Amino acid sequence: MFKDIIKMTQAPAFSAKNPLKIAFVYDRNIADSRWVYTHELGRNSIEESFDGVVVTEKYENCDTEEAMTSAVDEAVEKGAQMIFTVFPSQMNETLKAAVKYPKVHFLNCSVNLSSNAVRTYYGRMHEAKFIMGAIAASAAENHKIGYVADYPIYGTIAGINAFALGAKMTNPRSEVYLEWSSVKGVEGATRAITDRGIHLVSSQDTAQLARGRRSSFGLSRLEGEKQLLLANPVWRWDVYYEEILRRMAITEPLLLEAIPLTLEEIFIYEMGGEDYAVRDIVL
Repeated sequence: MFKDIIKMTQAPAFSAKNPLKIAFVYDRNIADSRWVYTHELGRNSIEESFDGVVVTEKYENCDTEEAMTSAVDEAVEKGAQMIFTVFPSQMNETLKAAVKYPKVHFLNCSVNLSSNAVRTYYGRMHEAKFIMGAIAASAAENHKIGYVADYPIYGTIAGINAFALGAKMTNPRSEVYLEWSSVKGVEGATRAITDRGIHLVSSQDTAQLARGRRSSFGLSRLEGEKQLLLANPVWRWDVYYEEILRRMAITEPLLLEAIPLTLEEIFIYEMGGEDYAVRDIVL
């Protein structure tokens, strides 16, 4: 009802002559980080989809307080009305920037606590992980499945639990063996699993398939140097960012209340987010 009222009472205020300016602040660079690459695809997509009504700019390697502050200051000076930061580690600096620039809308891609100054957003990757677990259990000949995760943060834990539940649903005898890439590296974590005689391994999620790279795969069967990719959840931030802007109806003032991005809506006890950033599972 509230969204319908917004649509009726707010006329689009942005145009090619008066575009909405958005900045994306990345902790790393696009070439070296698949996570940044997925968000860069989203940034490019909204520029194409809104055909001049939305203008974006990116800032890479903002991994220090000084770099982050410099990027935000420059973005605001250039007229940015909305700033996306895409790493949970950027949340503290994002909060500081939001206090410094109260008229700019800040959003952080994480499941950290949101605030009046910074909204948070994320995808329901745990739903894709549940399906992946079900697929893995159906393909595991010895009932054993390996799982490589990076850091024990909120979304990661939810994904692990969902994967295990999906596996148990398909095969109650399934056992999931967990290794952390942040401790041993992806190759080391994968090797620790295969050394146990486990050849079905679920690892990192990507925005594109990277065949032939053992450090980048979804659910794969590993036999020696051979890798058979069975399924891979794919982040689609292009879909998500477009949806955010369409829900806002590109109105002025920007109505972030029209975007369902509160903590309660996107991640209650690690069990969900509003809308989907995951659109496809490649089988």
